Amino acid sequence: MNIILSRKGFDSTLGGGGHPNWIYKDTFYPVPIPENNSGIKYENLKFNENKSYLDVMLDLNVRQYTECHLDPNLGYKNLEGLDFWEKSLGQAGNSNQSLKKCNVDTDSIFLFFGWFEKIKFVGNKFEYAKIKKDYPTGMHAIYGYLEVDERLDDDKVFGFNRMQPHVKFHNKRYNKGSNSIYKAKDQCSFNSEIKGAGLFKFDEKLILTERNKTRSNWILPQEVMQSINKETTYLYQMINKQNSIENKIRFNTQGQEIIFKDANQKIIEWARILIKNNHT
Repeated sequence: MNIILSRKGFDSTLGGGGHPNWIYKDTFYPVPIPENNSGIKYENLKFNENKSYLDVMLDLNVRQYTECHLDPNLGYKNLEGLDFWEKSLGQAGNSNQSLKKCNVDTDSIFLFFGWFEKIKFVGNKFEYAKIKKDYPTGMHAIYGYLEVDERLDDDKVFGFNRMQPHVKFHNKRYNKGSNSIYKAKDQCSFNSEIKGAGLFKFDEKLILTERNKTRSNWILPQEVMQSINKETTYLYQMINKQNSIENKIRFNTQGQEIIFKDANQKIIEWARILIKNNHT
């Protein structure tokens, strides 16, 4: 089976939002990337009883976007005015070709990571609670998971809910390349009491960034470092470009997918323990 570290949510590029995702009261709030004419607005996503995602974005001076690419869907609790669709991940183009080449399909596990900063509520608005001494440029953290039940390829995506972005925009955007939807299991295969996809509750053990370093400087668990080989392209290249000691590595932030193809038992167990200990 395969374990995939997948970078999703707001990132540092303008097309990816240009701002960090949020951690508030030990809860991860990944922010979907912007996408014009998607029909899914940030105001459709409720942050809490009083504020939408758009309200929080405006508080944080993120003002250039109104619509989003809501993917992956790991279970938004408050989605207003829209048909809800099953938990899933859509992938297309070169990134999806890499997944298919490695036979990422049923039983594969995605662990999603992104750029996060903590936010706090001061007066009547949110603001960033930057902890410069610990993470001067924010942190990369693993915030959620999805265990694959089925991969729907190309035209087969039309069997999925029409509001999933990779269904809705198939003809307009993805018809020139590979397009797939990775449907989540209802329950995890290794524990029937855990949902097949979801967000994690925040824990410092989910932080990838080394303390007092910029966010692309990672310190990784030993079982991950021992599982890096030529198949885990980005991490393998980074190790070969530096002296990697004490499980430290500088991640190439342009990379989107880190695929542990036919992962060994240590990294499979690492992924499962993360899910068991942190699922909500």
